[in-house]
Amino acid sequence: MNAPLDPLSIDLSGLLGQPGTTTVSSQSIDAGISTQSSLQTSAGVEISLDPTGGLSAVVEGGIAADTDSYVYGSYDSVEAAADIDAGTTYVSMTSADGSAYADAGFEAGGGLGITLSPGDGGLPDLDIATESGIDTHCDYGMHGSYDTTEIHQDNSVDIG
Repeated sequence: MNAPLDPLSIDLSGLLGQPGTTTVSSQSIDAGISTQSSLQTSAGVEISLDPTGGLSAVVEGGIAADTDSYVYGSYDSVEAAADIDAGTTYVSMTSADGSAYADAGFEAGGGLGITLSPGDGGLPDLDIATESGIDTHCDYGMHGSYDTTEIHQDNSVDIG
């Protein structure tokens, strides 16, 4: 074993080449969580009076929300053992990682318009208009991997 072991960059050649039995073990765990949220609101009122005596009022409003999250984790393990006297070497490397994310949100809005104007024959004209809308979205994903490598070497000589 003359090269460093990736991904932990541990050079075991000096340890494993010594007489006797040597055992080395290393583990690494990494994890994290990230989240973000937002909320937006809006509203408005418009009132107008025209020269003919007509009155108009418009009311509008809306709300939007969004959130996203990300979670990840990884695990790395390296184990190495050598018994120079017996002529055996054992190396095991294990790596696992995974992640998940999600994003979701919605938008909603609406409006109301009222117009009152002088009509024919003494009766006023009344117009009412409304509008509304809703939009949603969602996205998610996952990833995972697992790798393992084992090496066993037996250089013993049986003189029998």
